[in-house]
Amino acid sequence: MRPALCSFLKKRPALCSFLKKRPALALLCLLTGPALAAGAAGSAPPAPSQPEDSYRNASGAALIGGAEHARALMEAANAAFMRQHPGVRLAFDGKGTSSAVPLLMHGRVLLAVMGRAMNDIERVPWRKTVGAEPLAVRVAHAALRPAGGLATHLGVYVHAGNPLPALSVEQLARMLSTGHPLGDFSHWSQLGLTGPQGQQRIAICATPEYTGFGDWLQKHVLQGRPLTAYAQQRSNSAALLECVAQNAGGVAVAALGMQREGVRAVPLLGLASGQPLQGTAQEVTAQDWPLARPLLVYVRRLPGQAADPLARDYLRFLLSPQGQALVAARSGGYLPLTPEQAQAELRKLDEAAPAAQKGD
Repeated sequence: MRPALCSFLKKRPALCSFLKKRPALALLCLLTGPALAAGAAGSAPPAPSQPEDSYRNASGAALIGGAEHARALMEAANAAFMRQHPGVRLAFDGKGTSSAVPLLMHGRVLLAVMGRAMNDIERVPWRKTVGAEPLAVRVAHAALRPAGGLATHLGVYVHAGNPLPALSVEQLARMLSTGHPLGDFSHWSQLGLTGPQGQQRIAICATPEYTGFGDWLQKHVLQGRPLTAYAQQRSNSAALLECVAQNAGGVAVAALGMQREGVRAVPLLGLASGQPLQGTAQEVTAQDWPLARPLLVYVRRLPGQAADPLARDYLRFLLSPQGQALVAARSGGYLPLTPEQAQAELRKLDEAAPAAQKGD
């Protein structure tokens, strides 16, 4: 029997007697003896490792995974980076956003590009597996139009007959959620409309909370409050606009830049300016548009360590003027960061990963 397990059992005669009567269980303990002894001694499990070749494919290229809609940008960035670093080989493996987190969590890709933030369902196993907080680096602003399946900023749409002139984020939250501290809105008269439109009940058309922008709305607009129980749930932006077009009291948050007969986009009050905005590129990059979203690259870091050196070098390139020029010219519609925004992201790259909080 293994020495560590023997030492552990000698201190527990009752357990030893119990195991003598159950040979199969004793064999299991023998096979797992080191882990059992380590747990008894209260020692921490060894930190996960990330061999350099774990994120390389059969040809030796370091893989960058994630959302397929970022393929044009990542392949352009890969080619430019490899020209600057002749000894480096990179490849984009866009299996989709849902695959990005588990692949990166286990070190099977160097980086993971995503059109949304990691959600709480993904963060819990990440913290338990990696032992540290993930690092999210913003490399671009999302697109103004959904062409090509790009991740977009969001807009608010109402029925074409609704004369609402503009809307604030607070008003939007009071319509969509239940339990707002200032009270919930249920009728259009509460937003200043009169006549037949004011008497209309607000009909919420919404995507479920677990979707990409449903999760974003929960965090950034609803502050964790649940959607109203009266919400009519739809799976995508086109279905949301159809829902609004069929209901005179309808309202929905959907991808920015969409058009459909029977609906219209409502101007939103700017976060900084307080003025009615349309969601232009300038308003987005100035971070005044209240429903703007980023294009993110996630990096795996082990507890107390900075990210992989190759990952940091790649992101430094992507955040450089040359890399941001690629965003503007080769991404299909994503918007580059301002120099100040890029500098803020660069400062993250050399930070050591904080350990995951206990209880997650």
